[in-house]
Amino acid sequence: NYIKIMELIFPYIFEGIGSNNPTISRASILCLDDIINCYGDKINNYLEKFLPLIMKKLSDNNIDENLKPYFFNVVSDLFVNCQKLDFKYFKDIWILIKQEMRKTEVNLPDDSDQDDINNLIDLREHIIENLTCIIVALNDLNKADEFTMHYYDILDYINKITKNSSHNSLLILTQSLSLIADLCRVNRPYISYLLNKELNIDVESMIDKIEKDKIGGKDQKILNELQWAKEIILETKKLNDLNG
Repeated sequence: NYIKIMELIFPYIFEGIGSNNPTISRASILCLDDIINCYGDKINNYLEKFLPLIMKKLSDNNIDENLKPYFFNVVSDLFVNCQKLDFKYFKDIWILIKQEMRKTEVNLPDDSDQDDINNLIDLREHIIENLTCIIVALNDLNKADEFTMHYYDILDYINKITKNSSHNSLLILTQSLSLIADLCRVNRPYISYLLNKELNIDVESMIDKIEKDKIGGKDQKILNELQWAKEIILETKKLNDLNG
């Protein structure tokens, strides 16, 4: 049944994703996202067809900025649900994410339109989520070491969007701490060095902001995630002090 359904609707989804009409493109990418979340690894047979198209759309400078979060969300769900995702795609997707990191690490002027500010925050949230999914997926495939050279860029990005930035959200702070914790689990000595010597990320300040946030105080899931990340990160930071 799955194969018959996909043979029937896939051409329309593919055409819709590539459409220049933002409404059609968004509806198609949301449909694809639902399929990925529903069928997981079964979607692997279609990766070669639709993933290059998604990456092409994300690399298009003329893409509607409001569409980017939807495309990045699909990428995240692919990492989470498609365990056999070929490693070659990680490298291509990393290039696209890094381009967006460069674009979104700079704050907007104070008099910017609120929609532009919300879109920037939304993109930052999706970028952090994508990076987290990459690290977790690579670790599950025992290939995390092949990504080590990019850890500095990731932590540097977190530092820029969380330190002295008014374009923040509780989700950005929480996801950033969780991402740092995931990096600590992969390579604790190196992350300890980067946190203490190279970047001096003020994780204590990030933790304090979340703990004092009224919403965070009511959300047990956020508090649990914060506590988990807090313990791992602070232990990792101490490593560098112990080693001199």
